[in-house]
Amino acid sequence: MPFSLQEAIDKNSRALEACLKSKSRLASIPGLIGEEEQDRAAELSRAANEETDLRTLDAHLRASVQVVQPLDNETAKELNDLDNALDQKIRNNLIIGATVDFISGVLKDVTKVRNIIEDHT
Repeated sequence: MPFSLQEAIDKNSRALEACLKSKSRLASIPGLIGEEEQDRAAELSRAANEETDLRTLDAHLRASVQVVQPLDNETAKELNDLDNALDQKIRNNLIIGATVDFISGVLKDVTKVRNIIEDHT
């Protein structure tokens, strides 16, 4: 049987819905004490972890259809230059200690990198 992305998304959505119902039911059980409460809390924790896994899987499945275009040479060179500048600033800082100029310079370069990435997506 060939792989169907939409079928995988649908199955994952149904699993997430079931997980959320399970969490809701577990959270609504009142008045347990001792070992029974410990078991309920453990199952609730397991369900919360499962929810996280299912939401992550959903994000990956939905993102798999996105096509990322390669960066043009000028943008790639700018990112490489920023990478080298950040590396040099970090190396220099390890030698002379932290300064406001260092932090400001790193934040400025990181902002440039973020802007390039956001413009590309």
